[in-house]
Amino acid sequence: MKMQVLRRLSTPMMARSHPWAGVVLGLAALLLLNACSKDEATAVLDPDAALVVSGPTPTPLMTPTPTSLPVTPTAQGPGQATPTPEVTAQAGTEGPVMLTTTGNVYCRSGPAVYYKALAAFQPGVTLPVLGRTPSETGYWLVETEEGIRCWIWGKYATLSGGDPAQLPVMTPPPPPPAAFIVSVSRVSTCRGEWGLTLLIENKGQLPLESIEATIMDQAKTFEYHYPLEQSHRFLWWYDCERRGGRESIPPGEEGMITVPTNGQDLRGWPLVVRVRACTENGLQGYCFERTTLLYP
Repeated sequence: MKMQVLRRLSTPMMARSHPWAGVVLGLAALLLLNACSKDEATAVLDPDAALVVSGPTPTPLMTPTPTSLPVTPTAQGPGQATPTPEVTAQAGTEGPVMLTTTGNVYCRSGPAVYYKALAAFQPGVTLPVLGRTPSETGYWLVETEEGIRCWIWGKYATLSGGDPAQLPVMTPPPPPPAAFIVSVSRVSTCRGEWGLTLLIENKGQLPLESIEATIMDQAKTFEYHYPLEQSHRFLWWYDCERRGGRESIPPGEEGMITVPTNGQDLRGWPLVVRVRACTENGLQGYCFERTTLLYP
């Protein structure tokens, strides 16, 4: 089958532009979502589904083919911190392992949602498979017609041809300087005030030194921001007694922020959550941005 590349995407840059560039695209994609399943207590709009904003807004470098169709985000998938996605392997045919996409999906520079997207594919695109990750992550290294090598999450693929177990386990490239995963820790309350506490896991190479976040409902009838005082530090509270903070989040560690919600209890609300974190104070240096749909 002739490959239908929706777009090739550019390399993230040192952040010096407006922090919420690309919000319109992200929200448009979110509003197309028909349903989300839940992973434990938190459901997340899948950043591996094509055209969901999961970092600095990409710039298309390739004109879509005339047969390209509008992209509808594929159902929820929480990225790397998930059970192994089941990949259907078509038995009975020897030869090279081939991957066929089953949803609109990004092909990334590494096997996780925080690597930059190099291309996006429609369902039905068939690509040769060069390697795999360990089973707990379920990403496959493929090669495009243009010779681009990139990773596709197995949730949106079927395999055919040879035995995928015989593929080499590939060493992924280093993660970006700034990268993180965001999830809901809890909805917090103290003396009638409410807040949404987010857990930030640093997956990058450098410490995260500053952060900002916005939460809103899908209809944008309300919108709340962090920080209120422009400190950009990592401050959180669970209740009137349990609270804390830190100046930065080193690589491989976690931190939290609590977004005040002005007395509104957001438990059970589907929330559009935008988080931007950077490797220098004042939202400078290398920055990474995620737009995600969460259910507290």
